[in-house]
Amino acid sequence: MSCMRPGGRWRAFDNGRGGEGNRAPSARTPPCGGRPAKHPVQRGLQKGEAGYPVRQLVNLPPAPAIAYATVRTCRRTTSDTVERKDSRWSLAADARTLREENARMTVRVDGKHIALFATPDGILACNNRCPHEGYPLAEGTLDNGCWLTCHWHNWKFNLKDGANLYGGDRLRVYPVEVRDGRIWVDTADEPPEEKRARVRRDLHAALEDNDYFRIARELGRLAAIDGDAALAVADAIEWSAERFEFGWTHAYAGAADWLALHDERQGQDAKLTCVLEAVGHIADDALRQPRYAFDSGSEPYDEDAFVAAVEDEDVARASRIARGGLHLGGFDALDRGLVRAVLSHYSGFGHSLIYVDKARSLCRRLGDA
Repeated sequence: MSCMRPGGRWRAFDNGRGGEGNRAPSARTPPCGGRPAKHPVQRGLQKGEAGYPVRQLVNLPPAPAIAYATVRTCRRTTSDTVERKDSRWSLAADARTLREENARMTVRVDGKHIALFATPDGILACNNRCPHEGYPLAEGTLDNGCWLTCHWHNWKFNLKDGANLYGGDRLRVYPVEVRDGRIWVDTADEPPEEKRARVRRDLHAALEDNDYFRIARELGRLAAIDGDAALAVADAIEWSAERFEFGWTHAYAGAADWLALHDERQGQDAKLTCVLEAVGHIADDALRQPRYAFDSGSEPYDEDAFVAAVEDEDVARASRIARGGLHLGGFDALDRGLVRAVLSHYSGFGHSLIYVDKARSLCRRLGDA
């Protein structure tokens, strides 16, 4: 959170990852649980007596001048846009509007809301909305190292390359050129395949951290590219499979049902929620699970040999034969053998038959993804 101090300056108390921050514990909050301490008045103390708390103002250093810079906004039409190969240069502003030290402004060009900053390294541009929760970054604080601090949750971004100081969502920055006293910004988007690859990498990072809210944001970005984020479930399964040494968890079984619900629902929000719950559960089950080196070999598929390997608890051989079956004909080639192996012990452990059914549903829904 942030708190206002005298003079209208803001000081952030946040851990930079969107949580409640590094707030000091309250005097009324017991350190290890139990009942809260009583307020001094409840204990019979009067103001001025020993033991009654005294409010003190902390003498913090003055905030940098840039925190109070006036933010101007102007709009440009698409007629001020020049397209070139792999670029789309848009006229943003007159350079004289940013000639003062620490000046800043926002512009709307080519359908984008962009913040422009005058810095010691020249004029820099970024998306005006924080990738965390959308706060206008033109209202943030910029230091001499070009690190821009969002005033909402204290996230920090480098205006030169968009790097996140805390390793989370990156900030979109734009190339800038000043030509004949005018500021031009390259508003070209990445090719869809490059953007998709980047978002998938960022999704994997969110899965590693089990960062539910970042997973949600990355799924939203993926849906904006492909129109649907359902294939992210296949990504999450591929990413997590080697972390489950002892096989399936409820997360995979649940994913089959979440995908079925996804396909029944109408509206992007409802569909995205279904994908988020599936992927989030997988990330939660895989948290802190080390990678396991499964046998990567393959043997020609033989149903009887597969069932015997399962009965003998020879995981390595059963895995090799199963892999051969997948190469031969996908899940359909394995289906009968899996059911036979499971029904041999159904009375002792019913989960296995459920998992076979959910595996069938997932493979049919996701295909070769």
